[in-house]
Amino acid sequence: MELADAHALAEDVEQQIRLAAPEVCDVQTHLEPLAEPTPGRVVGHVRTEIAGIVADVTGGVPRTVRSLDTDDGLVVLVTLGLPGETTLAAAHDEASEVEERIRAALPDVADVVVHTEP
Repeated sequence: MELADAHALAEDVEQQIRLAAPEVCDVQTHLEPLAEPTPGRVVGHVRTEIAGIVADVTGGVPRTVRSLDTDDGLVVLVTLGLPGETTLAAAHDEASEVEERIRAALPDVADVVVHTEP
């Protein structure tokens, strides 16, 4: 996707958030170039390591663990399910901790993206 197209899409998303939540004073998106999913690249021991990290941090299992092949190497995408009443700050802290621990445990992984959902 070209930058101009991605930027236009991001601006639309930001505007929709502002309209849906007028109490939000500003919205800023972060654009990432991602490739197609590559099923099977996150092998068993990596999946087990990630599940253990998520359990240590959140007390649960990851909702999803996917991977993408990029020019920089393997990118791991993890979705965490957190209680809906979790504050945004707490959810961000948990996601950051999971990301940091995965990076430390799996140094061959090029990048880690952790997504949270209620």
